[in-house]
Amino acid sequence: MLVNELNNNGQSSRSGNSVLLVDDHALVTETIGLALVAAGFSVVGVAANGYEAIQKFSQLIPEVAVLDVGLPGMDGFDLCREIRKIRPECVVILLTGRTDEKAIEDGLRSGANAMVPKSEGIDGLITAIRRGLMGDPYERTCQTRPSVTELRAVAQQALDPLTIREREVLHLIAEGMSINEVGDTLQLSVTVVETIRSQIMQKLNMDSVALLVQYAMQNGLIPG
Repeated sequence: MLVNELNNNGQSSRSGNSVLLVDDHALVTETIGLALVAAGFSVVGVAANGYEAIQKFSQLIPEVAVLDVGLPGMDGFDLCREIRKIRPECVVILLTGRTDEKAIEDGLRSGANAMVPKSEGIDGLITAIRRGLMGDPYERTCQTRPSVTELRAVAQQALDPLTIREREVLHLIAEGMSINEVGDTLQLSVTVVETIRSQIMQKLNMDSVALLVQYAMQNGLIPG
């Protein structure tokens, strides 16, 4: 319980953007909660695991959810996805001790507004929440060590696994060009173009040109 700042129901007595804190360490939620209340936020509830968090989130419908990634049972990534189903517009901030590429990619895929390393401290968390409430995109809000350029690259790869050259070849194939015409346009041999086409089909798990054309239309490579 947040001493002197939360009432007996675990709710803040102050007005401000409502926040749900989720961490399995009571000392962490108390420390963060006091800091958020001091910064003008309203801590409406705390939870120690993902399942309890879903129950409280459904009841309280807060504007912000601050989640520890390393929760027991359901981790913060999965919890973020569940919260998005209940309230898509909720600002979700993930607190993590990991800053490796895999963790960042998992955060992006989960739909979190930001991942904040625990080493950033309270100031980093508050900044991430405020930017999230202002509608800043993930890469501007994220306080992790990788650069904005690296985060964009990870996000783009998650959405589109193709390289620039593969997208060029796909674009021309979708426009109706033959393999020979694609090769002439890009100054590539027929063998290279065929290899790239095979790589595209393998990456996208598609086995026909018709499916490739559909993919190109859906991803803005050719007019729909």
